[in-house]
Amino acid sequence: MVINNKENSKFFKVLIYLSFLTILLPILLAISQIIFTYPQLSFSHSKPENWSNITNTFSLAIELFKVLISVTGVFGLWYKITQTERQIKQVESKDNFSIFIQHREYIIDTLKEQLITTESQNNYSSHPSIFYIALFPENTPKKVINFDVTSKVPPIEFPNFLFAIKSINHSIEIKKEEITERYVEGMINEIQKDFEPFGFRFIVGSYNISELASVIKTASDLLRVINYFVPMNSRELEAAIYYFNQTLLNELINPYKEEVY
Repeated sequence: MVINNKENSKFFKVLIYLSFLTILLPILLAISQIIFTYPQLSFSHSKPENWSNITNTFSLAIELFKVLISVTGVFGLWYKITQTERQIKQVESKDNFSIFIQHREYIIDTLKEQLITTESQNNYSSHPSIFYIALFPENTPKKVINFDVTSKVPPIEFPNFLFAIKSINHSIEIKKEEITERYVEGMINEIQKDFEPFGFRFIVGSYNISELASVIKTASDLLRVINYFVPMNSRELEAAIYYFNQTLLNELINPYKEEVY
């Protein structure tokens, strides 16, 4: 049990009050006993029996003092334990917060280093804080569980990107007339759905064929960046992207190279 500052002040006052009663009540009881039994009491210091009978005469006050000092001692020990726990929690909280900040900064710095290595740097925006929360949701300022650079979230899938690239491949192979401005916008929005949870957003100037190819290239680069931190179930997606780049990219770009919708 850890008590807060308000409760701490309250329990400290109770401890002081108990300590005061531990001393005062036995003394008052002893004085009362002296007052009511004064005629029968002998205060002669020269009689040995008077000294030996002190504990018998004031046994009630002495026993009360023993009980009260035991209660006060137990309460004081409990108060000290709770204070120690509170101090430990405060130290742990400060340490956890420091570790959280350091780990977060390390991941963000590593992310920036990985992004610099990509060819696509001008047609997307990134929010590293969102990226960190997405990959390390178990880490909080109060408790850091994962200290590694590798996320422990389940392998990530990109179903919307897979759907878009397969749809684009099919459209190029079967019917090029389907590659319209509306179609390009729809495919970019589909791809965006998979990357937005990681803090990435594509900057699209216009919905034309070249922009679509650029977004696919950027998304492919970002896949490699994300994969640096977390495993992915992306074999089918990577195969579709490879087929697009090797076989269909020129067919997509060249016939529409000068056309802007």
